[in-house]
Amino acid sequence: MSARMQSSIQVASSLLAVEQQKERAASAGFPAAPVGLGILNLAFCVVMENFIHAGRTDHHMLLFMFIECSGVALVCCGVFVRSMSDIVTRTSVFPIGTWSYLLFIFGGFAKRPVVLALLLTTCLFAGVLFYGSILRLVLDLSLLVLAITVILATVAVVSLFLIRSMQPAAMFGLLAASAAVGIVGATLVFDMDSLLRAVPVVGWTVQGFSAVGNGDVSGSIRVFLYDLVALVALALLGRRIR
Repeated sequence: MSARMQSSIQVASSLLAVEQQKERAASAGFPAAPVGLGILNLAFCVVMENFIHAGRTDHHMLLFMFIECSGVALVCCGVFVRSMSDIVTRTSVFPIGTWSYLLFIFGGFAKRPVVLALLLTTCLFAGVLFYGSILRLVLDLSLLVLAITVILATVAVVSLFLIRSMQPAAMFGLLAASAAVGIVGATLVFDMDSLLRAVPVVGWTVQGFSAVGNGDVSGSIRVFLYDLVALVALALLGRRIR
């Protein structure tokens, strides 16, 4: 690991420590939000399980993945606006590199109890839904975790870009929420599966689930490559933020 990367990780760790102290002071007591969100997500998963099993196509799986990915993205937007944007703004007077900020934001998302509650309950549901063999379970869960990782990285890059360009990060969350509601509504009313398949991460993750279930090794590898390419592309885009 290069000295520059080590320095970025150290700076990001320091920023995370500051953010955690700030959050601990603001939300002392029982973590009601993560627990409540986890229970709500499990209830949603139970409802969707019946539709997924009853459906003859992957329509409901596409809808499920889109809602889950949108939920994670919107929660991350809320976390950034509420707790992290202020730290980025206040420390911008110091010579802190883009990588440090990206690692800080991504790490803050990944460690957040509300994000972990969504991820763990969704993985639990996927484990029950897809369990057929240990190999299939590992592959499906890996696809799901990679998909969420891409979502976290995307929100981190967009959030840093907006705050560096003096744009309100909250507006991104509102626009994303409006788009998500519009897509879900169009899918439910007009049965537009093609719209969901065209959404990055959602479409190819569901393809990966189908490939794993059908024993299509090349199809599974292709979806893993999509996720890795997306992460590399996000890293390159993030480096260009000034």
